[in-house]
Amino acid sequence: AKLVFAQQPTNATAGNTINPAVSVAIEAAYGNVVTGDGSSVSLAIGSGPAGATLGGTLSVPVQNGVAAFSDLSLARAALVVGTSNKTELLLGYGTIHGDMAHALNPLGDLYKTQIFALARYLGLPAAVIEKAPSADLWEGQSDEDELGFEYAAVDQLLHQMIDERRTRAELHTLGFEDAFVKQIHRRVRDSQYKRRPPLIAKLSNRTIDRDFRYPRDWGR
Repeated sequence: AKLVFAQQPTNATAGNTINPAVSVAIEAAYGNVVTGDGSSVSLAIGSGPAGATLGGTLSVPVQNGVAAFSDLSLARAALVVGTSNKTELLLGYGTIHGDMAHALNPLGDLYKTQIFALARYLGLPAAVIEKAPSADLWEGQSDEDELGFEYAAVDQLLHQMIDERRTRAELHTLGFEDAFVKQIHRRVRDSQYKRRPPLIAKLSNRTIDRDFRYPRDWGR
């Protein structure tokens, strides 16, 4: 990806207004513009044989930055790696064409609390481990505040509900509040579409996702 100036100003001097207004974008490897609202731009005026020129850097919002990965993966014959964990995936706490837009995910079968344990085992800095989980979509955002519960609590419930396949009666016996169980069950149920490929209307005898189902490396 590269920073591009859709319009170079005709005159720009230190301390004066740049005219006409600068139009800046970030362009992916295949020419797709991937910036949007929330981008911040840092500009500098330089000089050269042809006169003053603009240079700078662009901070791209998370959602728009992810859009560039597909271009880069094609250009480099590589796959995009995801970082969504099992807790986020089960709760639907992710964006299909955002942080869930990846080709493989090494962390997808680990709960959030297991990610913390792995981080401690690997010796990651305390500042990383102790930082409140956040997508950093706005200043001061906290995952747990937004969700309304702590990861430690929901991971215990999800493990019993999903991995151990406990019934609601069994979960009640284990000490989980009925309202909490109902809330989490509803979140898992309502976000199932995020964990499945889009439904395809079956019109032939070899429909993708029903009859034509092979591993990722099919044909090699």
